[in-house]
Amino acid sequence: MAPSPSRPQFLKVPDVAALLNIKPRTIYEMAAQGRIPYRKPPGSNILRFDL
Repeated sequence: MAPSPSRPQFLKVPDVAALLNIKPRTIYEMAAQGRIPYRKPPGSNILRFDL
């Protein structure tokens, strides 16, 4: 799925959690399991949004 102009390609963990209506901890667990594409630039936690 290509990112749409109205949706950013990269989101912070709390933003993804709010969008999916789940806890941020669940996002971290899903990223660790490879269920969500995840990238961590130095000094921040950002998820690549390709859901």
